[in-house]
Amino acid sequence: MNKSKAPVALVTGASSGIGLITAQKLVEAGYRVFGTSRRPSPSESHAFDMLPLDVDKDESVAGLINRIVESTGRIDLLVNNAGRGLSPAGAEEFSIEQAQAIFNTNFFGVVRTTNAVLP
Repeated sequence: MNKSKAPVALVTGASSGIGLITAQKLVEAGYRVFGTSRRPSPSESHAFDMLPLDVDKDESVAGLINRIVESTGRIDLLVNNAGRGLSPAGAEEFSIEQAQAIFNTNFFGVVRTTNAVLP
């Protein structure tokens, strides 16, 4: 277990956009950062650890949280950034299955990850 005093952050959806910038800013602020993506690219280089995570799956979330806690002893900050959208279509243009997939990621993914981190 890492006894480092650096705070530990988990940023979901850190492969691009707001998640990537958030992870980079947390590194600059002195955090040990774990970023996630459904399929992280092994060729990309980051100043933080990039790990695979599918927030739609209980076992993926539990496995990642256990891995981080086993190596660091804690998670001090969780940034739930993973999300799914459907563009450019509006709600009237997508199916119930597509809406359910969006809701599973954007709502239940946040609940699932938060419930796994808080204990």
